[in-house]
This record gives sequence, structure tokens and C-alpha cells, in this order.
Amino acid sequence: MKNKNSEKGFEAGKGAHKGIDYAMDKVESMKNKYNDMTAQLKNRATNMRHEFDGYIKKNPETSVLFAAGAGMLAGAIITAMIMKRR
Repeated sequence: MKNKNSEKGFEAGKGAHKGIDYAMDKVESMKNKYNDMTAQLKNRATNMRHEFDGYIKKNPETSVLFAAGAGMLAGAIITAMIMKRR
């Protein structure tokens, strides 16, 4: 009888190890996907920065006016939020 219980315990242990191995493989796969996505996002951000730099160098006046407009809009939104609280 001890032998059957030992075999059942051994089989249960094998099943648990398979489950742990499966979970570890999934975690490793997710980690690799995360690293790939992070690298892609970094490349996109770098490319966008270079495009923006090029646009700013080609169109400095437009860039300054756009930045001023964005600043005014942000200031208006913040002012409206502050006034609403009072």
C-alpha cells in the first residue's frame, strides 16, 4: 500500500513540476514580448524626436507659434480648473 501512495505522490509531483515549468515558460515569453515592445517604443520615440527636430529646424517660426499657442491653451485650462474650485 505504501508503494501505491508513493506512486500517486510521485505522479502528483510530476504534474506540479509540469505546471510550474509551464508557468515559468509563460513568464519568460511575456518578458520577451515586453522587452520587444519596449525596444519598438524606444525606436518609435527616437524616430519621432528626430522628425520633430527636423521640422523645428526647417520651420522655426511656426514651431515657436505652435508652442506659444499650446502654452496659452494649457494656461487657460489650468486657470479654468482653479476658478472652478473657488
